[in-house]
Amino acid sequence: REMPIYASEPKIPDIDKYGKTRIKPIKDFLTNKNQNYSPVDKSEEFLTSLKKDEMKFVILTVDLKGSTILSQSLEKYENAKIISLFIREMSSIVNNYRGYVLKYVGDGLIAYFPEPNFIGKNDNAVDCGFAMILVLRNTINKILMKQRLPKLKLRIGIDSGEAIIVDMGNESIKMHKDLISETVNLSSKIQSLAPENSMAIGDSTARNLHVSRRTFFEKTIPDGWKYTTKKGEIYPVHVLKFKTY
Repeated sequence: REMPIYASEPKIPDIDKYGKTRIKPIKDFLTNKNQNYSPVDKSEEFLTSLKKDEMKFVILTVDLKGSTILSQSLEKYENAKIISLFIREMSSIVNNYRGYVLKYVGDGLIAYFPEPNFIGKNDNAVDCGFAMILVLRNTINKILMKQRLPKLKLRIGIDSGEAIIVDMGNESIKMHKDLISETVNLSSKIQSLAPENSMAIGDSTARNLHVSRRTFFEKTIPDGWKYTTKKGEIYPVHVLKFKTY
C-alpha cells in the first residue's frame, strides 16, 4: 500500500523530490564538506514567544534502533558521523512539517507540533513520521549502502496532549525552554512499542487524525502494556498495519 505522505500545508509537497534534493547535502556531510554553522534554536524562539505556559501539543519521538550494535561495527568517528547525519536529516523533516525540535536525546530527538489547528497538527506529525521512514529508506540508506556502510533502522512514537512550558536549567550556566508532561514521557514509551522502521501512535493522536490517515493504523494493546487513562482504562496504541521495508 502507498503511504500517505502529504501533510496539511507541508513545506514538502513531494517527498520523492525532497529525497533527491538531500542526496548532495548528505554526501557532502559524510565527506566533511560544508560543516560551518551559526547557532539557531527555532524551538526556543517559538516557546519564548508564547504568552501562556500551557498548550496542547503532538509529541513525536524518533531514535535509531540497534544503535549499540551499530557502534560496535563501526570505527568511533564513523559511528558519530552517521548518528549526526541521522539526527540532522530527521530535524530537517520535522521543520518541513510545521514542527519544532525540542531537544536531542542520545541517538534520536523529541519534536512537537503546536496549536492552533488540532487535527492539522496530528496529521502533520503522522505525515512527518511517514516522511522520516521514506527518506531513510529511499535516500539515506541507499547512500550509506553505496559507501559500504550499514543501513540504519528507526522507531517512531507519537502522542497528543497538554504540556507545561518551563524554563529548564540554571540561569548562570545553561537554560532553555522545555516541555513537561505525561504526553512527552508517553510518546517515548509508545516509541518502544513500534516495530522496526515503523511507527506507533497513542489513541489520542489516532482519534484526531483525518480518516484517510487513521485507516493505516491498527488498534492494539501490546503484551505487558499497563498504561491507563484517568478513568482507569488501558490506553490503546495504534501501529501501522503494513511493513515499510
